[in-house]
Amino acid sequence: MVLGTGGLPVSADNNFKARKFRVAVEGVSFDNNDGEMAATGNLLGIGDLVVGTFNTTTRTFTLGFNEALGTLNAVSSASSTTGDKTKLTVTSTLTGGNSYKYKTAASLSLPVLNELCNSGIQCGME
Repeated sequence: MVLGTGGLPVSADNNFKARKFRVAVEGVSFDNNDGEMAATGNLLGIGDLVVGTFNTTTRTFTLGFNEALGTLNAVSSASSTTGDKTKLTVTSTLTGGNSYKYKTAASLSLPVLNELCNSGIQCGME
């Protein structure tokens, strides 16, 4: 299943930003009303969604976007509280629909545009 996000073409050749979901169908009830068959159920998500582009002419999904990340300006300094804490100040303006995420570790891989933030990423600022 592919759902368009915003409906704006990525390029002039019928490519649109899209999200791809794997789902399982759960049948809840099967009814017979005067000879007319009916069913109700749920779509259950399996795993994480995948972002990419969908071509409406060829009906093909391609993984990823061809966009670049913007610049985030941040400054770290020693915290005024006790302990070995670091204060992180972001000077870039936070735009609507976005949030800041950070992660600490000995070795980090940088995120890519539209990557989903998983449970290992801390949200917010101190």
